[in-house]
Amino acid sequence: MKAIGIGLIVFIIVIIIGAAAGTLYYVSLQGSAPQQLPNLSASTSAAVAQLKGSMLYQSLSGGQLTPSMLSEPQNQSSQFNVTYSGKALITAKIGGVSVPVAVPVVVNNQKSGNDSRISVSITGLPVVGDINASIIRMGNVTYVCAPSNPLNKSSAPQCAQRWSGNSSTLTLFNLLSLITSNMTLSVSSYYPSEYNQVSCVFMNSTLVLGQASSGLGSSSQGSGNLQSCIAPENNLPVTFAFSFSANNKNSTVSSVMLNLVQSATSSVVSDAAIRALPAPVTNSTQ
Repeated sequence: MKAIGIGLIVFIIVIIIGAAAGTLYYVSLQGSAPQQLPNLSASTSAAVAQLKGSMLYQSLSGGQLTPSMLSEPQNQSSQFNVTYSGKALITAKIGGVSVPVAVPVVVNNQKSGNDSRISVSITGLPVVGDINASIIRMGNVTYVCAPSNPLNKSSAPQCAQRWSGNSSTLTLFNLLSLITSNMTLSVSSYYPSEYNQVSCVFMNSTLVLGQASSGLGSSSQGSGNLQSCIAPENNLPVTFAFSFSANNKNSTVSSVMLNLVQSATSSVVSDAAIRALPAPVTNSTQ
């Protein structure tokens, strides 16, 4: 997966690190780490044959997963509106001390026509309070919007234009390609399953990171895991569990864990709302 710049996850990591450094608090929610999502069992429902016949299932047989393998159904889909909820645990080095920060996360992923958007909401940071950030893709132009100063509650958001020329639909999978310039994702197992009465293909994979973007610390090498149950009709995740540990001792971020489950879907999508930037565009970075 090739990096195309600093992505939303990196934005969130930087925001959380800054908030932790500014408040000198540890945030603990039901323990220091998000609860690990279970390995969903193989399904015995009548949907098994249909799942095994899907393009997604056949693609995973090659043992590799890339955003391009998942993007065609998402690009062809006229609209979707999916909300995920869960928690993130990020261990960062602040003043030479490792600080674990756990926060609740809500992610809303929307598409209408050629426009798509991912919005992230983090709540309950001490002193800072709530933080919202988003990536908005209008056709082949993408904007990243986040607070200009995450340590200031009244800080106004700012937007920057990035990555012109990429028209792929924004999804959680595509965000992985924004983190790194050299990631290999190898599928170790997959099978038909279901989560919350939604038929999906469960996939367990290992990842090796050659070099992360500057948001994770320069030359951050490491490895991790991605588990996801993917709905084959649109290749959107129903569950999404991502973990990463850096090998480089000089890395700003030593580990990341993000666990999300699909908590809501809606047929109502407003293209005007997707395209609405929360702030004027202050600069452009290609």
